[in-house]
Amino acid sequence: MKNIYFKSLIRDIRSSFGRFVAIILIILMGVLLFVGIKSVGPDLTRTAAQHLETSHASDFQITATTGFTAKDRQAILKKMPHAQVSLGNRVPMVEHRKQKNLQVISFDKNDSQDHLQLAAGHFPGNNHEAVIDAQLRKLYPMGTKLRFTSKQLKQTTVKVVGYVTSPTYIDRKERGITTIGNGQLDGFVYTPKTNFNIPADSTMYIRLKQLRKYEPFSDQYQSKSATAAEKLMQILNARQPIRQRELQQTALVQAKARLAAQGQPVPNTAAIDQQLLQQIKLPKTEYILNQRSDNPGFSDYRSLAERIDAIANVFPVFFFLIAILITFTTMTRMIEENRKEIGTLKALGYFNHEIAIKYLLYALITATIGTTLGILIGSKALPTVVFSILKQQYIFTDYKVAYYGGPILLATGAAIFATVFSALYVLVKDLREKPSTLLLPKAPKAGKRVLLERVTPIWSRLSFNHKITYRNIFRYKARGILTILGIAGCTGLMVAGFGLRDSIGAPADIQFSQLTKYQASVTLKSGQDAVKLNSVSQLLTDASTVQSTLPVHSEQVTLKQKGTTKQTATLMAADQAAKFDAYVTLRTPQQHKLRLTNAGAIISQQLAKTLAVQTGDTITLRTTAGQRYRLKVAGITENYLGHNIYVMHAYLTKQTAKAVPLNTYLLKTKVMTPKQEHRLTQQLLDSGQVLNVNFLSKQIKLQRTTTKSIAPVVLIFIVLSGTLAFVVLYNLMNINISERERELATIKVLGFFNNEVTMYVVRESIIFTGIGILLGFGIGHLLLQFILAQASSELILFPTVIHWSGYVISAVMTIIFSLIVAIVTHFKLKHIHMIQALNASE
Repeated sequence: MKNIYFKSLIRDIRSSFGRFVAIILIILMGVLLFVGIKSVGPDLTRTAAQHLETSHASDFQITATTGFTAKDRQAILKKMPHAQVSLGNRVPMVEHRKQKNLQVISFDKNDSQDHLQLAAGHFPGNNHEAVIDAQLRKLYPMGTKLRFTSKQLKQTTVKVVGYVTSPTYIDRKERGITTIGNGQLDGFVYTPKTNFNIPADSTMYIRLKQLRKYEPFSDQYQSKSATAAEKLMQILNARQPIRQRELQQTALVQAKARLAAQGQPVPNTAAIDQQLLQQIKLPKTEYILNQRSDNPGFSDYRSLAERIDAIANVFPVFFFLIAILITFTTMTRMIEENRKEIGTLKALGYFNHEIAIKYLLYALITATIGTTLGILIGSKALPTVVFSILKQQYIFTDYKVAYYGGPILLATGAAIFATVFSALYVLVKDLREKPSTLLLPKAPKAGKRVLLERVTPIWSRLSFNHKITYRNIFRYKARGILTILGIAGCTGLMVAGFGLRDSIGAPADIQFSQLTKYQASVTLKSGQDAVKLNSVSQLLTDASTVQSTLPVHSEQVTLKQKGTTKQTATLMAADQAAKFDAYVTLRTPQQHKLRLTNAGAIISQQLAKTLAVQTGDTITLRTTAGQRYRLKVAGITENYLGHNIYVMHAYLTKQTAKAVPLNTYLLKTKVMTPKQEHRLTQQLLDSGQVLNVNFLSKQIKLQRTTTKSIAPVVLIFIVLSGTLAFVVLYNLMNINISERERELATIKVLGFFNNEVTMYVVRESIIFTGIGILLGFGIGHLLLQFILAQASSELILFPTVIHWSGYVISAVMTIIFSLIVAIVTHFKLKHIHMIQALNASE
């Protein structure tokens, strides 16, 4: 019995091998994309997490304006005994040979944190040696002498003896900002700690044991890290007055030593000591804490993983639903075609469960092969393809891929549902019928007049073949709806894929071409008098590349509403509303013009959404100096990157109750080359009045780099969607032919030529394809909107953008696939055995 069923099963597979392969391919692609894309995001975070742990990356990096001592370290360890605390130095310097801004960092081979990974060469063995950022290998060949003029180094000329990567900089290109040069760091250098000529260490590195149990990109880690950061700052703030007294005592000792060296009498009373202290200007001790998420490239990497996760929650699911629909239909139609065989077996006395075994085995075989291949390729090959491209951007050389139970179980369950359940559904229905009923073919649907026939002027002008086509379309509505939905779904997937390609890069394009109309900003040092500010203004006026300037007040502020997370925003205050319009376009998300007034602040749309406020509400801001004040929301402006608050200078002065300096110039410039930007930056910094110069071209470049990182995932979507479209069209056409083989043989007997027989079927397909493509455009647009809503975050909003080329390519690809299927169909129809088909029911 088993042998007979096995032979029968093999015969069925051989006789309809195309259908067998098509079912496997559809399941394979559905599982592949679902499991594969669902794996990419977790694999990305898992890879980074493992690298950060093996490198013992620090959780916090704290800098102090007056440096740290061993007592500061002990204060942390006393309150947090399980912490690892290291002290070191980080100083931005200009390397004069190549004029590059480099972060010079102290190297200690015994340090327990932030282990460097050696790419070539060896670590420095003395103060004359250094290792450099591996990204600067071409610029600084092995053995190059780096020249610095800083008095903070004992040996200002050091030799490159190796290239390294650092867990602090996971992005190969992004190095962060600095207060020297053009404001952008070009790389980093490590030289022995003994080479630094600094009285107190500038940086404290902290790694907490209690954070090791959390994945570094998870919300739990972020929450626990924020709590730990607050505790660290409380400890250090408690140390602040003690540190000030230590500095005073040191300064007092130094002052007395200078007096003694000059041969002057050294005072010994406390009163005179106080007089000496008043003559010494001591810097105020301030602490700046950076969490791991503040490191260059870290947030972008996390954002990349989150975007892929968000896309994976929508795109593959819709893809899989189409695959399930087509698989379900194919399996049910296959069993319906075998009604005669089922009836024969029932008539011979076979039990229902014995008859069902063959079809359930067929379903299980296709589901098992398709699912297994889909899981293997999806979990291993697809993420590897993505990672091979991302290696160019991130320092991770060993990407970790894994099998994730959740997506695999969902995909397996769906594949079994689409095959086994569909087989059971039809078998239960058919096996209830009598053998005599099953042995007879199902009566074809009765022909009837269609609505188009009532439109006589059109109907009378149609040819006989066209009339047959329209009657068949309305006669077999279920088949037509299925075909249209299949084509529309696949076209929609391709449209959404092209839309993702266009929309991911749209925030930067719209932000910097339509909304932010200035090209650079110049931040002035605090406490500048009018004469010095005028000198900067004159420099800008004399610069040939600068077309116009606008002085504004700009600063970073934080906001926190009840029930929301803390947000950081750029506050910008202008004293000329009309002129400000030429530098920043303020408009509502509905494209209505806005203008600054003294009625309140205009805030960006994502900030309003995150804080859950609307026009008329009040927001509370906190400055870096700790001052709090409130602003009324007068409007909400369109914005795609970051959080911004725009306000009139007079209104801000009134709300803060203090003088607000115009500390920034916004620049509108001509198109500038990188060399011209560097030259202007250097001129401004050399004036001594400018703290930082920021050209937006660097932000645009960074955004484009981020966009490129997600491009491979989008390309995979498009390719697989196109492949699915082809398989779906082929499978639906096969179903159509197998269902109508007797009908097609009949018209061949009636004298229809081969081309006419082909067009008899293909003409319907052309109509369904046209309707499916148009419907697919709408489905693709809706699908893209849903995906982008998931992918958008607090700091970035993705507008729905689909260029006309996306629609055209999707339509053309679908049409080409339809033509290929039509050609294949033509050859299949030529080989229909007319007599055998007509006698099939005998």
